[in-house]
Amino acid sequence: MKKKHIMILVASMLLIATNIALAHRPLDTDGPATREEPIVVSNHKLSWAAYNRLTKPNDADYYLFQAQQGDKIYASLLVPEIDRLKGFNPDLALIGPGLDSDYAGLSPTEVAAKLNFRTDEGAIIKQYSKSTSAVFFEPFLLFLNS
Repeated sequence: MKKKHIMILVASMLLIATNIALAHRPLDTDGPATREEPIVVSNHKLSWAAYNRLTKPNDADYYLFQAQQGDKIYASLLVPEIDRLKGFNPDLALIGPGLDSDYAGLSPTEVAAKLNFRTDEGAIIKQYSKSTSAVFFEPFLLFLNS
């Protein structure tokens, strides 16, 4: 009888540990991430982590997902605290049909030119600022094969 209780306890712990390990799902960012060929997010209600690199001024990565009116969209940008990125302050834009536009103080002409708007689209822009961003440490485990 004791063995059965121990097996149930071990199985329960494994199930709990598995759920914790799936907090963020990695998003495949190997594709081009252009307006014409965006990276597709299959379900915007899941927590995804995308690691990508912008390499030149006005560079942009595009992600595509389907949402319904009333859906909440949570997104964030994280910029590592390293010397070469001290002046890097990216903007985040949500682009789509039916959106009211909020350009965060940027000129509509400049925004439209950078983002290649279509006639039926609006955009909500959020500007990244190191002064208003929290600094945090996210530990990770590194396993080396010997």
